[in-house]
Amino acid sequence: MAYRSYSPGLLRLILGAFFIILGIADIFPEIGESIFYLNVVYNWMYILFGVVEILCGLLILLGFIMFNDVKPIQWGSLIAFIFWVARIVFSRFIGGLSFAGSYGIDWYKFFEWCLIFSTDLIIAFAILSLMRRYE
Repeated sequence: MAYRSYSPGLLRLILGAFFIILGIADIFPEIGESIFYLNVVYNWMYILFGVVEILCGLLILLGFIMFNDVKPIQWGSLIAFIFWVARIVFSRFIGGLSFAGSYGIDWYKFFEWCLIFSTDLIIAFAILSLMRRYE
């Protein structure tokens, strides 16, 4: 059986669209971010993350039509990776480690946290994979 590689173009399309949609959801709180909420107090941080996510998504997507070299894709992916790791730290560790129940650890909350954290890691490594693909 032959090994078949994934399409980096499809991954770029999916990640670019994801970051644009997530950035819009960060800027407009009425939309709601579901499991990708930022656990921060300051509204300006939502706007900062939203603008950077939209710009990274656009850089990743615009590589399809505007850029002949891969530098914009690498820079967009690198910035997206850095901000995604910052988002994980803010939302899952600084304000997200709250699974203590009345009798110790609430295992339902713990497994919910693990599920969401694993989703964050999958996205982080998809960004890293895209970035490394264009080295």
